[in-house]
Amino acid sequence: MEPRLNMYETLLAQPLFQGMSHSDLEQVVGHTRFDFSNVAAQELIAAEGERSDGIFFITAGTLSATGESDDHSYSLCEHLSAPWTIEPERLFGLNPRYSRTYQAETSCRIFRIGKEDVVTLANQFEVFRLNLLNIYTTHAQRLSRQVWHTPPQGIKEKIARFVAERCLVPVGEKTVDIKMTTLAHLIGESRLNVSHALHALSEEGLATLWRGGFCISQLEHLLTSHH
Repeated sequence: MEPRLNMYETLLAQPLFQGMSHSDLEQVVGHTRFDFSNVAAQELIAAEGERSDGIFFITAGTLSATGESDDHSYSLCEHLSAPWTIEPERLFGLNPRYSRTYQAETSCRIFRIGKEDVVTLANQFEVFRLNLLNIYTTHAQRLSRQVWHTPPQGIKEKIARFVAERCLVPVGEKTVDIKMTTLAHLIGESRLNVSHALHALSEEGLATLWRGGFCISQLEHLLTSHH
């Protein structure tokens, strides 16, 4: 167990505990079961499709999050840094399973709180309950707004939108393993036009291409340059 003062700081760095008073944190630390672990680089943290029965909190290190399409025709990988909370919105609901596979890129420090303890914290502490509700509602609102966005006008903007809509965060490096024919079909363009657009992005320094995929080094630059 971490020293109590360090534990307070660790908790307050996580969105679910932000705003909690010192006395509340004392109760949390004293009565909650924390499962601490150190995860080595390349080690699996949580797998897509695996049932979520608790919340993982990343307190140090970097990790990758990889999502795959239902038909397994393409995948997208992005890179995340601590502090990070892994899919708290997947703890309840119709399908309480992870939507992505999470793997440590560097050594990571992690603690986990089981589902029963999350429910107890939500019942006992209003700030924790409101933080959890805010995460859920923000997630739902973002998804509900997607269908109302103005359609992308050009092919480069279509590619940027395709990537952004499948990301946890719309910034940083994104790696997409996908065939050009698949991407062309999904964004309603010809394979030739997609090839030309990706090569143009490569020449602009916004993308790196290879057979069967591409990498966007900084998605935010792509979104702003072709919006």
